[in-house]
Amino acid sequence: MTKHKMIVNGFRGLVTTGLVGLLVACGGSGSGSSDNSDLASAGTEVLTQGSIQRFGSVYVNDIRYSRSATGEVLIDDNPSANEDSLRIGMRVKLRGRYNDDGTGTYDSIEVDNELKGPIETGSINIPDPVNNPAIGSFFVLGTRVLVDEGTFYDESGPGNTINSLADLDDSAANEDVVEVSGLFNEVGDLEALRVEKKADDLATYLADGRKLEVKGTVNNVDTGNMLFTYQSGQVVNYMNAEIDNDLPSNPANWVNLYVESKCDPDAPTFVGNCFNGTTLLATKVDNAALGEAGGLEAELEGIIPDFNGQDDFKVSQIPVDAADANILCGNVALGNGVKVKVRGNVIKVNNTNTVDASSVECRQAKTVRLEGTVQSNVTGTVTLLDVPVVTNDKTELDDLVSVGDLVTGDAIEVRGFVDGNGKVIAVRLELEDSIDPDDFIVQAPKNQ
Repeated sequence: MTKHKMIVNGFRGLVTTGLVGLLVACGGSGSGSSDNSDLASAGTEVLTQGSIQRFGSVYVNDIRYSRSATGEVLIDDNPSANEDSLRIGMRVKLRGRYNDDGTGTYDSIEVDNELKGPIETGSINIPDPVNNPAIGSFFVLGTRVLVDEGTFYDESGPGNTINSLADLDDSAANEDVVEVSGLFNEVGDLEALRVEKKADDLATYLADGRKLEVKGTVNNVDTGNMLFTYQSGQVVNYMNAEIDNDLPSNPANWVNLYVESKCDPDAPTFVGNCFNGTTLLATKVDNAALGEAGGLEAELEGIIPDFNGQDDFKVSQIPVDAADANILCGNVALGNGVKVKVRGNVIKVNNTNTVDASSVECRQAKTVRLEGTVQSNVTGTVTLLDVPVVTNDKTELDDLVSVGDLVTGDAIEVRGFVDGNGKVIAVRLELEDSIDPDDFIVQAPKNQ
């Protein structure tokens, strides 16, 4: 049979037998099994970036870590944090060492969330609120957040218990302030692992002296007006910000760097307004890339955003060379949008921390990604690869004015999720120049 380009992080029973038949013919779901055969020797120092999976000690990236005698938990807005402050779904940076029984010991766990801010007015999108109130999307500080049944919800502010997206408020003047931990995908959307409500509204939140935070890749810089724009489109004013010494002294050189912007109402440079609805007025801008880590063993969980070959891609914004790695992905082809766990030594390449990978393991996807040619377009439902895709007024269109303009044979890429009725709902639809007719891309959650 024709060899297809295929990205399948689990895909079971989605909508049509035609597509499922292709998956079976090409070898099943393609998800690799967890493998610790390349775990470094006992005593090896390790840097892990991943999400907390469960407790009984702390599990991150499938390894159980116990606290060392001096181990500490670091949470930005909680100076008295300890292990009891941790929650499932939190993204963390962990430093420690491996033990001889395949477990680990941590010296520090730093909670490393991606977003903290108000939900954009009217941005909550729940396509199937009756059957699946947990599946949908919303915006925070310019970043689209995607949630599904696997997203953990928590409540540390006032109000009712938050169990799903439907419990959050995006009404004018009452927009909930949330903290989001998750993984950025290749188009800059944040696939949420955990959403925590922090306050009922922005004014209350800032009055308590708490910070707004946003991370992302810098897309462009306007040095004249001291503004930069993230890949998401969020604009940051850095005029009064303290700038991290690890960032280039010329802001024009921040383009393509991964940075974190904060507005702290208690900072001496605070000018009275953190966010005006469009622009974040930063009091601090930090380089959010991996700090000094040469010689450590690294374990990274993330979605590949910038794939240029097996020897040149990024995970968690860190360069990876997997030319000689054991690839545990079954039928899955490594590429943009694939969720992976990478393990290897941190080395310096052109003065940049790079993981010399010993293994790359493909993980289960949270969202749907389809790339192919349009077979039909009927009243906003576009079919490709025999999969009907439903669009709505929340679907973001790239290089396309209207969904109605699509015709049979147009090459498109779709990002979205599966609702409670098994329908694929498009969050983003992009018109492509062309697609090789022998190639297609399919990526979707295993439990669909």
